[in-house]
Amino acid sequence: YGLIIAKTRVAYPRFMLTFLLPYVIFSIYGAGMAADWLSARHRLGRAAWMTLLFAFLAWRLVYGYVPVTYAQVFDIRRQVAAEMPSYVPPGSPVLLSRMQGGNLPGSGIYDNYRLMLVPGDALVPLSRHAASTLHPYDPAVEFLLQGTGGAGLPWHKPVPSPAIPVAPVREWRQPDWIRENLIVPCFYEFFLFRRTGPVPTDYVFKEADLPDNPG
Repeated sequence: YGLIIAKTRVAYPRFMLTFLLPYVIFSIYGAGMAADWLSARHRLGRAAWMTLLFAFLAWRLVYGYVPVTYAQVFDIRRQVAAEMPSYVPPGSPVLLSRMQGGNLPGSGIYDNYRLMLVPGDALVPLSRHAASTLHPYDPAVEFLLQGTGGAGLPWHKPVPSPAIPVAPVREWRQPDWIRENLIVPCFYEFFLFRRTGPVPTDYVFKEADLPDNPG
């Protein structure tokens, strides 16, 4: 299994689940063996080693488990679906901008609003499922729902978007301590605007304008 991953040179975190069980077992036995080895050489060796382990687990709890759990419990897409009717009447047309194929709002939005793209814009990456949620462009559209345009990773720059005159209405963002402590900040954030000017009719999305992704 390791040779296959090495050969393809692609190692997503989900590919590593196979190694999780032996990793946990060897880690536990290794920690116990290290404690026995230290206690045989120094009277306080075992206590010092256990203190170090508990400090490490506490650090991972505060800076790893808590931020990830917070981002899952306080789901941004669920918040958007719950609060959107307070700003946009259900059934209204809503423009999408800077949305990736996997960064679209949830079913609570696309089941209750007519989502559409600016003429000439495109989903990035292409997604048949995401495209099925879109409607034809309505010139009377008043609201714009904008995403982050990227996954939050340093090399994953936002996708280009058409320039539309807008006024801010509401934003849904994660707290700064979540942004700083998530190992891979692939969280969703959305920004709601009211259109104040014309939507460009000559915008043309160009895939060549996308930033390079070395990952």
